[in-house]
Amino acid sequence: MAIALSDSLLVQTAKPADDKYGPWKGDDIAECIDAVTVGGTSSFPLLPPLDSTYRYQGLTVGLLVLSSGGTHPSGPYDPVVEYWFKDGIADNQLIQKTSSSNGGSIEIFQTGTSLSTDVRSIDVNQGKGNGLITQIKALTNSGSSTAANFTATTGITLDFDPTSVTGTPQGIVGNLATTTTSASGTGATLSVNVKGGTVVSVRIDSDPSGQYVNGDDLIIAAGSIGINSTGTTDTLIKLDTADFDSDGYISKEKVILNTLFDTQLPANSVTGNSAVGGVAPATSITSFSGDSVVDVLNKILFPTQLPTYKVPTLTTSENVNPNNQEIGASISPIITSTANTFDASDFEDQVIKRDGITLQTTTHTAPNPTAGSFPSTGTGALVQFGFTSPNAPAKRVTDTFTDTGYVIPGISGTPSNSNNRSVTTYSSTANIPQNGQRRKNSLGVDDSRAFGTNANSPQIARTLSANASSFSGYYPWFYYVAPSTSSSFTGANQATANFIKAEWVAGNIGPATSSAAGYTIGSAAGNVLLPGNAASSYLAIAIPAFYNSKTTWDATPPASNTSTITAQGAGGAIEDGNFLITLDSLVPGRWSGVSYKVYLTPIATTFGPTLKIF
Repeated sequence: MAIALSDSLLVQTAKPADDKYGPWKGDDIAECIDAVTVGGTSSFPLLPPLDSTYRYQGLTVGLLVLSSGGTHPSGPYDPVVEYWFKDGIADNQLIQKTSSSNGGSIEIFQTGTSLSTDVRSIDVNQGKGNGLITQIKALTNSGSSTAANFTATTGITLDFDPTSVTGTPQGIVGNLATTTTSASGTGATLSVNVKGGTVVSVRIDSDPSGQYVNGDDLIIAAGSIGINSTGTTDTLIKLDTADFDSDGYISKEKVILNTLFDTQLPANSVTGNSAVGGVAPATSITSFSGDSVVDVLNKILFPTQLPTYKVPTLTTSENVNPNNQEIGASISPIITSTANTFDASDFEDQVIKRDGITLQTTTHTAPNPTAGSFPSTGTGALVQFGFTSPNAPAKRVTDTFTDTGYVIPGISGTPSNSNNRSVTTYSSTANIPQNGQRRKNSLGVDDSRAFGTNANSPQIARTLSANASSFSGYYPWFYYVAPSTSSSFTGANQATANFIKAEWVAGNIGPATSSAAGYTIGSAAGNVLLPGNAASSYLAIAIPAFYNSKTTWDATPPASNTSTITAQGAGGAIEDGNFLITLDSLVPGRWSGVSYKVYLTPIATTFGPTLKIF
C-alpha cells in the first residue's frame, strides 16, 4: 500500500533513489545488459542480476559503457544510455529507450532480414570493414610485373538459375577455401565472378584486421567453386597496392544508403506557403522524386549556399589643389594608381594615362606585394562556410607618376557661356590575364557558376579602368572696390575703358595690394559672388566677354532682393558699361589678349555681406 506524504523528499546522496536504476556498468552494451539480466559480468563477476521479482513494466535502468582507455571502476565511462522494460519484464524485453519509443520507429533490414525496429542511430562504418552497410571493392587487375592479378581458370562449371541473372558477368559464388602467403591469414570469404568458365573478377567480402598485406598470394582451389565444379586448375590472385587504403586495409568502393523518399500524397502536392529550411515555399512534391531520406533532410537542414566574391578594385588619384586652375599655369601633379586583386588573379600590366594618352606602363611579375586584405565579414569575406578563399592573400600593386611641368590647356573650340573651361583627366588601367579561382559553396563543392565581374560569380580575366577626379582650367574674372573718397575713381573716369585698363595695369584691379581688389578662377556662367560690406563705394567688375551678359544684382543674398543692371547712363546702382577691354594674365606667359566686359557702379553704393550678379 502506498504511503501518503504531504511534501517532497530530499534524498541527500549522489546515488539514484531507486537502487534498481544502477547504473549498470560493462565493457560494452551487451555486457551491461547481461549485468541487469543474468549478472556476473567479466568486469564485476560478483554483481547479482536484477531479480524479476523487483521488475515492473516501465522500469528504467541506466547503462554505462567503459570509454576507450578507461578502467573499471574509476572509468571514464561514456554518457549513460537508458533501457527499459517496455512491453514486459522478461530479459528479452529490456530495450533501449529512444525518441521512437512513444511514436513511429525505423525498421532496419540487411539482405532481407530485419535487424531492429527501435533504432536511435545508424553507424554505417563501425570499425574497419564491419559497417552495417558496405559495398566491397573488386580487386585490381593490374597485377605484378610478372603476372596478372587474375590467372584465368578454365574447366569450372557453376550451378545457378540462368533466368535469375540478367546480362553478364554471371553469378557471384562465395565462401571459397583459400590459402595465403601472409603469416596470419586464412579463412577470408571471397566472391568470384565467373563467365564462360573463366574467372573474370574477384573481391574480398570479409577483411579481418591485418589479415592481408600488399603482395600476398591467394590460392582458390577450382574444386571449391560451386556445387558440381569439375575444374582442375587453381586460380592465383596477387594483392596489389591499389587494393588497400592508406591505413593498410582492403578498401571499400563506396557506402550506399538506398533509403528513398516515398509518399502516398498526390503528385500535384506542394509544400506550404512558408519555406521549410532550404525548401522554398510551394515546392512540388515531384522535386523530391528519387531522393533518399538523407537527400531530403539535406535540402531542408543544409540548403546549398553559394559563395560571394570580393571584386577586384582599381583607383586613380591626383594631388591637384585647388581643383580650378588658371589656364596656362604650369603644375607637376602626382598621379597614383592602386589595384587590389581580392578574388581575381594577379595583375599584369598597369598603365597611367592623361586624357587617354599613356604616360607610364608597369609590368608586374609574381609575386605581387601582399598589402591588400579581405573583409572579415560580409560580401567576399576571407572565410565563408569554413573555407578560406583560394585567391588569398589579397594583393595590392601601387604605381605613381609625376607629370612634371604640365601646362593647363586653353579652352578647346570657341569659348562660350557653356564652353568656358578646359578639362584634364588622369586615368589608369590594370590587366588581369587569368580567371580567379572558384570558391567553395556551403557543402564544400567548388562553385559551378560562370565566370563574371560581380560578387555572385568567380572573377573572370579582364582589364579594369578608373578615372581620377577631373580638374578644370579657367580664365579668371576680376573686381575692384574703391571708396567714395578715391580721387582716381570718380567722375567720368569710372565710365571709360581706358581708365579700367589703366587701373588693371597699375595693379589696382586683380591681385592688388589692396584687400578690396582681387580675382577669382572659376566659372562666371551663372552667379558671380563678390565680397560685400562695402560702405559707399565704387565697384568695377571685369568678366570674360564670351560669357552671357549679367542682367540682375542682389546686394543681400541669399535673401531674394534683386535689382536690374541698367544700361550705361540709365542711373542704376550697377550699370552694364557696354565696353570691352583686352587683358593679359598677371603672370607673364600664361595667356594674353582676352576680351573682358566691364560692369560699373556710377555712384557710390553700399553693399551687404555679399554681392551677387547674374
